[in-house]
Amino acid sequence: MSLSDGLTGNRERLRHTFKFMSTKSKIFIGILILGITFCTYFSIKNTVEIIKNYPLVRKIEISLNVESQKTIDTKMAEEKPAPPNDWVEIPSTLFRSKEEVTILFEQAGLKPLFVPQHIEREADINKENLSVGTTISIDSQPNAKYFDGDNYGYYAPKGSEIIVGYSPVEYQYQERD
Repeated sequence: MSLSDGLTGNRERLRHTFKFMSTKSKIFIGILILGITFCTYFSIKNTVEIIKNYPLVRKIEISLNVESQKTIDTKMAEEKPAPPNDWVEIPSTLFRSKEEVTILFEQAGLKPLFVPQHIEREADINKENLSVGTTISIDSQPNAKYFDGDNYGYYAPKGSEIIVGYSPVEYQYQERD
């Protein structure tokens, strides 16, 4: 027996019960249910208003509002750590050639270590075609750290070797249904 069968059975029993009641009885029951609903609504509403007006409740509410605002202000005012002076920002490597990445890394004082990776998924997400040697953006690495703040991005100590994934195969992006 499903839930809908049970509800249908209850509905049938109610119809059967109401069929034998007079119109005055039906109106009386309707008014009674409506009255109970209003009383419940207004008693809950009045209870909430009464509780809000108690001095202790108001003090707690005000205290919570002040504390939460202080917490928000403090978190916003906290300075985010900046990268150390001897660290350099790692240039973006997403969908660049290995030659471009080598030049960018040399200018930044870093050394790329190219590792073959299948990056077709990233190409599909960005709707890009890949030629052999197309690189992907770097991920977190032992010698690189992401800094947030004014100069956000990945940073590494000058002279570090950074692992850069590249596509070992050519890939043509195809629109899928």
